[in-house]
Amino acid sequence: MGQCLGCIQVDQSTVAIRETFGKFDDVLEPGCHCLPWCLGSAVAGHLSLRVQQLDVRCETKTKDNVFVTVVASIQYRALADKASDAFYKLSNTRGQIQSYVFDVIRASVPKLDLDSTFEQKNDIAKAVEEELEKAMSHYGFEIVQTLIVDIEPDEHVKRAMNEINAAARMRLAATEKAEAEKILQIKRAEGEAESKYLSGLGIARQRQAIVDGLRDSVLAFSENVPGTSSKDVMDMVLVTQYFDTMKEIGASSKSNSVFIPHGPGAVKDIASQIRDGLLQGNSTRHRRPPRLFFQINGLKLHTATQPISNAPNSLSQQTPILGFPVLRFIFTLPFSSFFFSLCSSKPSHPPRFLFHFPQTNMVKGPGLYSDIGKKARDLLYRDYQTDHKFTITTLTASGVAITSSGIKKGDLLLGDVSTQLKNKNITTDVKVDTNSNLLATITVDEPAPGLKAILSFIVPDQKSARVELQYQHEYAGISTSLGLTANPVINFSGVVGNAALSLGTDVSFDTASGNLTKLNAGLNFIHTDLIASLLVNDKGDTLTASYYQTVSPITSTAVGAELSHSFSSNENTFTIGTQHALDPLTAVKARVNNYGRASALIQHEWRPKSLFTISGEVDTRAIEKSAKIGLALVLKP
Repeated sequence: MGQCLGCIQVDQSTVAIRETFGKFDDVLEPGCHCLPWCLGSAVAGHLSLRVQQLDVRCETKTKDNVFVTVVASIQYRALADKASDAFYKLSNTRGQIQSYVFDVIRASVPKLDLDSTFEQKNDIAKAVEEELEKAMSHYGFEIVQTLIVDIEPDEHVKRAMNEINAAARMRLAATEKAEAEKILQIKRAEGEAESKYLSGLGIARQRQAIVDGLRDSVLAFSENVPGTSSKDVMDMVLVTQYFDTMKEIGASSKSNSVFIPHGPGAVKDIASQIRDGLLQGNSTRHRRPPRLFFQINGLKLHTATQPISNAPNSLSQQTPILGFPVLRFIFTLPFSSFFFSLCSSKPSHPPRFLFHFPQTNMVKGPGLYSDIGKKARDLLYRDYQTDHKFTITTLTASGVAITSSGIKKGDLLLGDVSTQLKNKNITTDVKVDTNSNLLATITVDEPAPGLKAILSFIVPDQKSARVELQYQHEYAGISTSLGLTANPVINFSGVVGNAALSLGTDVSFDTASGNLTKLNAGLNFIHTDLIASLLVNDKGDTLTASYYQTVSPITSTAVGAELSHSFSSNENTFTIGTQHALDPLTAVKARVNNYGRASALIQHEWRPKSLFTISGEVDTRAIEKSAKIGLALVLKP
């Protein structure tokens, strides 16, 4: 009715925007206003001057690569003196504010680690408020307050933080408990020492009284009975004490006693009997034949007691060959093994050395493309882990190898069971994992000289079937695989060269899309104890150079390094590592990269083919964090 008469009402804390024929005219304050619509005046809209709140949830990651959700509450209001700007300049005020909040938070949080993010949330709120105030003041809005009300890490991260705190408190409690037990043990030991000291004093006084009494008895008996010696008196005393002992044993019905010869004439022989019992022993002892180990110029030399006619992995002492005594030594080198026999027909003749080298069918050539840089990769990354892994292998009577393995990754437990059957040159591997996937691999070695064929598939994945052929020649190594589908992915890798210098490429082509999905190239150089390689991966986006050198073959000491550069992200990754054999069964490795992550491991072969490995990793840039520890146990027959 009021609008029909040309009057409108503007509520408190609200302003109205008046337009005349579509053009801004005035800002109407709260109250009643005359609005002659017949003259083209109209209300374009209302603008609230109350403080409004916008909650913004922004997901980002911290400097230590932890994804968090930051919840910010923005309190803002429109300025009465700039009501026209607030009404006309922005079409979506809340969306504009949200964009500025996202920009500031995602620029500030990645500079801080997770702990610093919680500590400096006020600084983040201040930065958001300053940026919003500077931007929104031009549009007629005032930022009243900016609050960071919550920082929510991933649920697994929160659980890990709680476990770290609980572990620290449990460690403190264990320390206090150990200190208390230490005090109790010290006090108990002091009490026992004092008790034994007093007991010793009592025993000493008792023995002193016994000696004094015996001395007085002997002297008095000798004086009163002429012709008796001290020995006669002591024999009589011993006989008296003997009968007293027998009396005490007979008086008790539940005594556990050890009887000695109880004839009166045996009393004088007790001392000699005890002495003879202590001195008796077995004069002959069985000795195990010694097993000798030698090491000459880095060659491992073993001895054993098997006949020479057996496989060349033992030494036979004084085993005749053609009637002559022979001593055989086995040498193991990093690349092969040989043995020689030392024999002599007569003691006066000089010994003769007979060297025996095993035959090998190794193909000397550049190898496959996967072998480029493999030595450095194995040194820097192999056997390092922060999980707990257990693997056990058993052999059946028919020759089937059954391997069960389990791995614990945080709270996740994974496992698989695999079998392997070898029949001549055909090897069949079947593995079942915790996701009920069955992986089968059939490998045929040497169907032709230098050739290997591999067929693999996963059940129930119908698109996983693949056939692969590998061929190694003195000057080339080729591997090609083809997916057994309607539109397969074809992979080809080849290397040309020799054992010293080789050049290769690795290409994958998707016939469905008609695109190259992989295009890599590599160069490998080997000289004596030095291996250097250069790889171009990810279609030229990543350049990787690696280096491996054997420092001492005697102790298997080696050093290696790897440098990778990404052209798209302009990031460099540099890793350097080393390895050393403490003894023939124990080896240690260590590595560190340019991000400050240092790792080390020790591996011990406690029985043939059975390994125990413990490895650890620590972030040197965040040393206050707990180190990651990994364990691996491999049991093989």
